Amino acid sequence: MRLLVILAAASLLASPAHADPVGGEFVPGRVVVKWRSPSVMRTVANATLHRAVAADRQILQTAPTREATLALVATLSANPDVAYAEPDYIRHRTGDPITPSDPLFARQWALPMINAPQAWSRSTGSSAVTVAIIDTGAVMHPELAERIAGGYDFITDPTNAADGGGRDEDWTDTGDSTDQSSALHGTHVAGIIAAQSNNGVGVAGLDWGCRLVIVRALGVRHGTGVDSDISDAIRWAAGLHVDGVPDNPHPAAVINMSFGGAGFSQSMQDAIHEAVGAGTIVVAAAGNLAVDAKGDSPAGLDGVISVGAVDPTGVMASYSNYGSVVSLMAPGGSPLRDPMTGQPEGVLSTIQLVGSGFTYTYYAGTSQAAPFVSGTVSLMKGLFPGMNASDARRLLSATANPSAKCANPSDPTLAGCGAGLLDVDAALAAAADAGLAGGGGHLNNEVHGGFGCAIAPAAADAPAATGGWLLFLAGLAVAALRRRVL
Repeated sequence: MRLLVILAAASLLASPAHADPVGGEFVPGRVVVKWRSPSVMRTVANATLHRAVAADRQILQTAPTREATLALVATLSANPDVAYAEPDYIRHRTGDPITPSDPLFARQWALPMINAPQAWSRSTGSSAVTVAIIDTGAVMHPELAERIAGGYDFITDPTNAADGGGRDEDWTDTGDSTDQSSALHGTHVAGIIAAQSNNGVGVAGLDWGCRLVIVRALGVRHGTGVDSDISDAIRWAAGLHVDGVPDNPHPAAVINMSFGGAGFSQSMQDAIHEAVGAGTIVVAAAGNLAVDAKGDSPAGLDGVISVGAVDPTGVMASYSNYGSVVSLMAPGGSPLRDPMTGQPEGVLSTIQLVGSGFTYTYYAGTSQAAPFVSGTVSLMKGLFPGMNASDARRLLSATANPSAKCANPSDPTLAGCGAGLLDVDAALAAAADAGLAGGGGHLNNEVHGGFGCAIAPAAADAPAATGGWLLFLAGLAVAALRRRVL
């Protein structure tokens, strides 16, 4: 009997309602508790009675913080006289779009295209979910600083690292916004996923609550890196041990990789299999060479959700890779300007431009498409904590907008754009339903995806800066050398 009581208490403490993995919005300091009998209703330590409500319930008041609220829920839930205890959640009208206060949101055409404002009425994210960005590192942009939980620099070549040494705990991007350097590519990707939102400043990120781990594996030589560093970065980001490196204290639920190159990499494949086996969901850009992504790494590897790009009209972008390994499409934009308005058609996100300080600029490419999917997966993970890689791909595919499907340009009898265009609102609704249903049965935790890099349509046209777009094509002769995909 004593063992049963212990197990029951452990079960209560581990339940989603007590840990609040959903990260829902609630009144801070207020807890709804239902007692098993009116005769046992009583005042609880560190809480006062706010008021009684119907059906043998009370609303208790504690310190008006999220932490204190969840701590009181946990304390009450461990009490055998309590039927349940939960925060007093705030609900919104389902489906009403949420327009954030960020002044540049009007220029973020990609977010309405994928129904992000509608999705935010379901969830704006959870701090319990961590997204790792394996890229060029990042700079401490004000819109990112509070979202970053930590990171690591995995570049072993001191020249490419340009920080005075090899691997270390400083994940800062030591390059600049020019294409000859890193283009501060990781900073731009990070802003798409998690720029501080609804704060009256700059742009809105897709996930307003997740934490970021910055994993530097690409350096200042045109944003390139090697498989030996990248494979270690993947393992570390997923919470796996890497010799000579302190373990990651914030294992990632999602890994975003907006880079790649031609050629199969067994070392990267092994790392991805281990990461997916550890429960991490891996997303990669499909590449910008307008070729079939089959055979490229990492997005052509087993276990990866590969993302192609659409332009502002919703059709496959002229530069986007395609093929059977592509899982779905997301906005990548165009390196051109709108012929009617003159506005850039790339994706607007965080950057630090040379001579302009912290600001925002437009980049176009599958590198920008992938983080929209990574941000969506992190939102889904908050609603469906048990979601694995196969669950994520299945839900993303089932909810994608099929109007964005296309034929493979190399063979019109084959599919070229995967399941279609990302729909964040539909994906979150499906994830919430799956989470409530206990997952609905997991599939084998393997996913097929695609990517093939090597071009970089780089842009440097921020609202606060002048200048045109720089578009260039760079071929890679060595398959093991990976490059950012702008």
